[in-house]
Amino acid sequence: KNDMRAGDLHVGAERLARAVLVSDQTEQDLAILEEDLLPAHFDLVRKKMANIERICNANNN
Repeated sequence: KNDMRAGDLHVGAERLARAVLVSDQTEQDLAILEEDLLPAHFDLVRKKMANIERICNANNN
């Protein structure tokens, strides 16, 4: 039983590490987009990114 819990923790830790890497990259990408795109376009991109983030969070839980 303890082995299963350790395995679950390991999987959870890996998922968390991946999520952090993805969110860091996303923040960098958004910063670049914010500079490059017109504000109206950026607002649309931000809404799409929020939707993607919601889907990712739902899939990770």
